Amino acid sequence: MHVLNRDEGESTSNGASIPAISGMFPIGVRGHGIGSLMISIAIVCKLTQEYEDEWRLKAYQTIMAAYNKKRLEYEERLAAAQVQEGVEIGGNNPLLNRTIEREELKKGCITLWTGFKYNAVPGITHNINANAPSNYPEIHVDNALEMTQEIQFLEQSFDWKNMTYEFYPYYWGRKKYWLDIYPIKDNDPLFADFLRAGAARVLVPVRIEATKAVLFYQLTGKMWPGGDVPQFDPPDPSGTIVAPGVEDNTDAEFKLYKEYVAELRNESMIGDINEDIVIAPDDPEAWMFKVPTTLVWLQSDMELPDLEAGATEDDEDNA
Repeated sequence: MHVLNRDEGESTSNGASIPAISGMFPIGVRGHGIGSLMISIAIVCKLTQEYEDEWRLKAYQTIMAAYNKKRLEYEERLAAAQVQEGVEIGGNNPLLNRTIEREELKKGCITLWTGFKYNAVPGITHNINANAPSNYPEIHVDNALEMTQEIQFLEQSFDWKNMTYEFYPYYWGRKKYWLDIYPIKDNDPLFADFLRAGAARVLVPVRIEATKAVLFYQLTGKMWPGGDVPQFDPPDPSGTIVAPGVEDNTDAEFKLYKEYVAELRNESMIGDINEDIVIAPDDPEAWMFKVPTTLVWLQSDMELPDLEAGATEDDEDNA
């Protein structure tokens, strides 16, 4: 910060350096008995890794939301155009078919990964033999709360909306049903592939904030209690952490888990958020990003007016 003081033909300049800070930076100016005062402030801003990662996530979510909206609008316009042309597709709406496909594949993924059989305790009690109103269905609070944590983990740890999948031919299924499956047809060719599929390949991304919890569940089959990611030393993990069922895992699974944890800790997203980031001007991975401002430029140039004591800017314009 430099302060230029003009008093009776003399000028002085005082400079002051301020250490790096973050957040709001208040600036105040006070003068007494000064004929003319000019203050020049230069601020160098550096983006922290924490806010860059946050911006990337928000930008990704915004882009995907806009993409899904545009895709839905396109499919609606396409369906309307086909109806106007007299080519109305029979059967279910293709959007409904995609929902059915995703729900069934999602159920299969959860079963294969967790062994969950969907034989949960009933969350609704219903005594059909009683008289009204005792026979009305009611929520079984204890049973419902018992499944809450696991349901939340499985539904929110994965980005199910961005799940991608590919269907494999009928012959990967049970042979005794080949003659029944092969002739299946549908006006929606993608849904026909789903009905005739003998197997499927599914790719589901894990949400970044749930990476640790998913890794822990992969090894132990238990919910992650929070805190730092535990390290296990096979074949006897009891020296570091005790988790039910962990003794059933093989040494290879422990090794793979520890490799995942090491990779996770080396990711820049969990590095030092206060570390300075040096971006070279010729870095091919760098890009310019314009930030809008609410400031209004009221002059045609960047020069500050040089006014005498007691004079105004209008006086100089009329001189």
